[in-house]
Amino acid sequence: MFPSSQKAFVLIMTLWMMAIITVGVSFFALWTERTLEIALSMQEDLQGEIDMQATEANLLFLLATQPFTIAGMTMPSFQMQDKTKTLDELMDEMIENAKKNKNLANLDNEPTYSILPVGGELRLDDRPYFGQGKAFFALQDEGGLLSLNMAEEKVVNRFLGLLSVDEKMRPALVAKLQDYMDTDDLHRLNGAEKNHYKNLNLLLPSNHFLLHPMQSKLVMDWTDQPEIWTDQKLLQLTNKNLSTIPNFNTAPALILQAAYGITADAAEQLVRLRESNPFYQLNSVWQITGAFEIDQLYVNFFPIRHLRLTLWVANGKKMRQVHLQLTHDADEFKPWRVLYTTETTLLPIYKEKIPHDAKTTFFTPTLPTTPQ
Repeated sequence: MFPSSQKAFVLIMTLWMMAIITVGVSFFALWTERTLEIALSMQEDLQGEIDMQATEANLLFLLATQPFTIAGMTMPSFQMQDKTKTLDELMDEMIENAKKNKNLANLDNEPTYSILPVGGELRLDDRPYFGQGKAFFALQDEGGLLSLNMAEEKVVNRFLGLLSVDEKMRPALVAKLQDYMDTDDLHRLNGAEKNHYKNLNLLLPSNHFLLHPMQSKLVMDWTDQPEIWTDQKLLQLTNKNLSTIPNFNTAPALILQAAYGITADAAEQLVRLRESNPFYQLNSVWQITGAFEIDQLYVNFFPIRHLRLTLWVANGKKMRQVHLQLTHDADEFKPWRVLYTTETTLLPIYKEKIPHDAKTTFFTPTLPTTPQ
């Protein structure tokens, strides 16, 4: 028989060994669970990337083959989308139709389709749509955004005001923007030229048009205005193009207010009414807004060839924005160019809106396309 002290020692060692084994098993279980979570997350990320790539590819094909109206990009008719045909067969048929339409247009020196709505267009006003799988997308006609390069000083001043920039700061910010872009060394009242930047050890002005809206952060004092950078407001609402006339059918309400000096209520009414009846005459705008000072020579109702495509996935935290230029008339080139791509945190505006169904076989979402 073992002495009682030895029995106690064996018992204690046994308990310690059991505790160590228990801790080891628990650690291994936690490690396995964590590894499995990482693997599943990576798998979801990969599938999300595949869905976004498929959505982008289908959209590029549609942009290259489908005509536009004032309501947006037309979609293949339901008759064309024969359920007995594969997607590849549908694409081949659409390509042939697109070539035929282009040849007819070149022959007659005029388009073979009307710019008036035909119904079912995919809208270019940044509204979210269901894409492929768990992906979503939104298309924005950049002609519906504000050009900081070409907008009048009063328009930029009004725009900054709508972004809640202090009224006392706005004239100086506009003057500094103009001085940053112009080619002379004469500074405006409250503006800033090279010597002012040198004194503050800042990058010197470019003295040419902004290459990207983000470049406005290099303008003196602009980076110190948190109101215009929260949720990327300025980047979402401006473009780098040399267009001065935002499109009435694709411009956000805030841009309509800034560009045309109309009230918030009038802008919201325009946005609401164009849902069913896109505008193509200034008379309709006059009747709604009462802004008769809007010159008919300085209005736009048709999308331009520059588009911003935003892509994201369900429950994702990131979004990708692809800036495109359509080049249908460029010989020996593909019918689009990707100008640049950015990846940032998914903005609340895309998560808050209920997505639309594009109603086409080119997208097969795995999420319900009607509210649950």
